[in-house]
Amino acid sequence: MKWKLEESGTLEAILFQNYPDPVHLLDGQGHFLRVNPAWERILGRPGAELLGQALSSLVVVEDLEKVSDHLTRVWRGEIFPIQVTLRSPNDSPLQVEVIHFPLSPQTSKKILFGIVKDVTERRRMEELLAFQTNLLNQARSALVAADRQGRILFWNRFAEELYQWKAEEVKGRDLVEVMAPRSVMTLRQSAHWEGEVETTRKDGSPLFVHLSHSVIRDRAGRVSGTICVATDITERKEMEEEKERLQAQLRQAQKLESIGTITSGVAHNFNNVMAAILGNSQLIQVHSSDPAIQGYAKMIDRQVLRGSTLVNHLMRFSRAQQAEPTVVNLVDSITEVYHLISRSFDRKIEIETDLPSSLQVRGDPTGLVQVFMNICTNARDAMPEGGRLRIEASQEGERAKVVISDTGHGMSREVLERIFDPFFTTKPPGKGTGLGLSTAYGIVEGCGGEIRVDSEPGRGTTFTIFLPLAQGAGSPTFGPGEEIIRGKGERILIVDDEPDLLETLVEVVRNLGYEVERASDGEEAIERFKAWRPDVIIIDRNMPKMDGISCARRILEVDPQMRIIIASGYAESTAPEIDEAIRRAVRDYITKPFRTAELSQALARALKA
Repeated sequence: MKWKLEESGTLEAILFQNYPDPVHLLDGQGHFLRVNPAWERILGRPGAELLGQALSSLVVVEDLEKVSDHLTRVWRGEIFPIQVTLRSPNDSPLQVEVIHFPLSPQTSKKILFGIVKDVTERRRMEELLAFQTNLLNQARSALVAADRQGRILFWNRFAEELYQWKAEEVKGRDLVEVMAPRSVMTLRQSAHWEGEVETTRKDGSPLFVHLSHSVIRDRAGRVSGTICVATDITERKEMEEEKERLQAQLRQAQKLESIGTITSGVAHNFNNVMAAILGNSQLIQVHSSDPAIQGYAKMIDRQVLRGSTLVNHLMRFSRAQQAEPTVVNLVDSITEVYHLISRSFDRKIEIETDLPSSLQVRGDPTGLVQVFMNICTNARDAMPEGGRLRIEASQEGERAKVVISDTGHGMSREVLERIFDPFFTTKPPGKGTGLGLSTAYGIVEGCGGEIRVDSEPGRGTTFTIFLPLAQGAGSPTFGPGEEIIRGKGERILIVDDEPDLLETLVEVVRNLGYEVERASDGEEAIERFKAWRPDVIIIDRNMPKMDGISCARRILEVDPQMRIIIASGYAESTAPEIDEAIRRAVRDYITKPFRTAELSQALARALKA
């Protein structure tokens, strides 16, 4: 194609001169041969000044290599645009897009036809758009825009992080179905909606967001699109759930504490009743020689002591503090648990034991009973349809070994990893506190022992407990014998607020050969003490108006050498705290219900002191 630009009337010349964008001709060295008037408009100087200048003279230094490469490749037949920055008289950058075409490649005269398009405004808008997009990507909320059909157009970087979907994966997809599938109807029927939404991430994990969903309208009021802002509140929701869980645990702990307090009060009153029954039963044995009546009375004795033992077990479990370690015959502790569970567990559960005659360890006897009881209770709960529970004990080197196994449903690895965590439970609400095994772990660790657990779903569970053997332990101590020690007319003051029990004790002590006076409360006891000066005072631990400890303190202020025996429905190890000064001054502590022999021996010890 030949261009006759020298003929001003030709079509080519007319088009060249009136083209709205700058156009030009370059020679083989890249110098201007001709420019149209549009060059003057964008440069602000006459276009004739450009003739003979190199195109590169108009370009900023940073783009010189780009221009040189572009021209070289165009001469090789590659046609492509480039964007460069031109220098302008007012020093403001001028962004242009340049493209060149060779006009006469067949001839020896090389000429390039170039078109220049001012893209300064377009570049400015692109940069502004990029800046705005970057701002949106920096936001710590998911920002999403959709067209009027709800198809996603924009999905910022935080949306990718939050929902785990890449922008390219969701573009064109339905916004609501991606962001809040459970709230489709609510969002699609609302011009504006804001609230908390539960949804899922790409991997299916739960996600809680605060979602603001609004439609966008054009100037005519027509819906042109939708914008959604989602803020991650998963951590806050989890904290709220954790707070609620901890509050539930606190309520449960407070409930357990209340149960412990109630148990304590019930146990004390129950033991008072048992003491009156036992005392009268023993009086019957004193006053009757009929073998049948003797047999009935002794049966009453056995049942009373059995009931008292059960109550004391309840008291042990409601006790908060752990006792000082002592030498314990582990076999006795396990046997105690066996008697408890054999009476209370469903008959569908077969209970087996394999125990030596004695196995001495050092620990808290109450705590160890609690450990075994907690594990056995969990085993029972794991066998609702019945099964076998086996308890074995043996010596292994320098340690005692206890193995408790069941044939229940077993546990998964995930459950095993958390089994000793406080308040962790797999049982439904109201069926477990999650404290049993964590308590057991603490008790065993406190004894210097070790507890292990092995379990698989469907294959039952085995707990193995190791405890250090007691070094140099003697034979275990047993309770008082049946020897009754009689008095020699010494004066005994008995103080108790239970009338029936008080009458019984007066009669029992009188039959032991003592002179007896009584008082039904602390104030009366102090008056009788001052007037009568007894040799020994037996004081009930819990009384209205003035409790037994306060009464003992008042008496000891008058006579520090007074022999005092505290009698209580609480076992000494589970009794409410007695201050050390009173504990040292009191000569003995006996737990209701007590046999006549036990009471007679306590009186003899006090008188001998």
